[in-house]
Amino acid sequence: MLGMTDLSLSLRSRLVGPAAPAVPYDPSSLFAAGETGVWYDPSDLAMMSQQAGFTQAPAVGSPVGMIRDKSQGTAFGANINTATVPFDVSNDGVTNTPSPTLCQVQAGKSYRVVVTISDVRGSGTVGMSFNVAGHWSNMVSAGFTSQVTSTTRYVHALVDGALTFTADGADVDNTISAVTVEPMPGYQAFQGTAASRPILRQDAGNRYYLEFDGVDDGLMAAKIDFSASDKISVFAGVHKATATINQCVAELSATRASTPGAFTMFAPGGSAGSYQFLSRGSADTGAALASGFAEPITSVISGIGDIAGDTCTLRVNGAQVAQGTADQGTGNCANQPLYVGRRAGASLPLNGWLYSLIVRGTAITAKQITDTETWVNGKTGAY
Repeated sequence: MLGMTDLSLSLRSRLVGPAAPAVPYDPSSLFAAGETGVWYDPSDLAMMSQQAGFTQAPAVGSPVGMIRDKSQGTAFGANINTATVPFDVSNDGVTNTPSPTLCQVQAGKSYRVVVTISDVRGSGTVGMSFNVAGHWSNMVSAGFTSQVTSTTRYVHALVDGALTFTADGADVDNTISAVTVEPMPGYQAFQGTAASRPILRQDAGNRYYLEFDGVDDGLMAAKIDFSASDKISVFAGVHKATATINQCVAELSATRASTPGAFTMFAPGGSAGSYQFLSRGSADTGAALASGFAEPITSVISGIGDIAGDTCTLRVNGAQVAQGTADQGTGNCANQPLYVGRRAGASLPLNGWLYSLIVRGTAITAKQITDTETWVNGKTGAY
C-alpha cells in the first residue's frame, strides 16, 4: 500500500515524467558567449596533424606539427577565395607567373586551402608554395608538388596580406580549376620545425598526450587578444618527468617578466618538486608556488589570475595549494602569442607530457573551475 509520500511521488512522475539525464560537461561551454581562449585536446586525433601545413592526422608515435583550437568550434568557415578560375600558375625558369590574389588573410589566423589542378603541362616536380604578402616567410604552411591533381593545406598567416601561390621551380605549368579558402576558428598551435615537434603517445590507461622532450620541443599560437579582461584561467593535465626547475607548460608572451598582462605556468617552477603559476598586470609580482610534488608525477594544474583583485591562485588536483596576493599593478591581460612546452620556442623546455590545455580570458565561477578540472582529470587520470 502506498503511503502519502510515495503516492505524491508516483503522481508527480506520471505528470512530469522521468528526470532528463544529466548532460556531460563540455569545456566548449567556457566559450559559449564568445569568450577569448584556447582549448587543445590531444585525445581528439582529428584535431591534429603531423606537419604544420598538412592535414594528415598523427598516429601514436608520430610527431604533431599542429593542434587545432576547439574553443570556438571546429567547423570551417565559408569559402573566401575571390580569384576567378580557371587560371594558370607557371614558371619556365625565366618568367614566374603567380596566381592572382586568392583573398586577404589576417595575422594570427589560420585557413584551410583546397586546390584542384585540372591540367599539368610542365614536367617540373618542385611544385608550388603559398605566400602571404608575397613572402613565404610571412606564414607557416607547406607547398605542394605541381604534379598532384588536388591538395589540401593549412595556412597560418603571420602578417596581414594577400594570399597567393607561386611555382617554386622551372618547367612548372599548371591550370588551377578550383580553389577554396576556408577560415579556421580559434587559434591553432603549431611547430614549423620538424625536430621540435612533440610526439603523440598513449599511457598505460590508453589516455593520449603530447610528449615534450625537454630539449627543443614546443608549440606556438599566434597572438591571442586577451586585453578585454584583467582575469585569466589556465587548466593543464601534466606529467613532469624531471626536477629541472622552470620548465614551461604554457606562457603568454615571449617572457612574462617584461610583458604586462602575461602569465606563466611552470612544472616544476622555482624549485624541484614544485608547481608554479605567475600572472601580472603592470607589475610582475603575482606568483603562487607549491612544493611537495616530487618528479615523476602526473597532476591537473590550474592557475587563476586576477589583476584587479591582486590574486594569483594555484590549484593542484582540484584543491587550492598556494595563492599570491601581492599588488599586480593595473591593466588587462596581454595580446601576445601563446607558447606551449617551451618559453618563446627557445628556452625552459618541458620534459614531460601534456594531456590537455585550456585557457580562458575572463572571470570564471567556482563551479566552472571544478567542472573543468574534473574534465581535464578525465583526460589525465591524475586523481
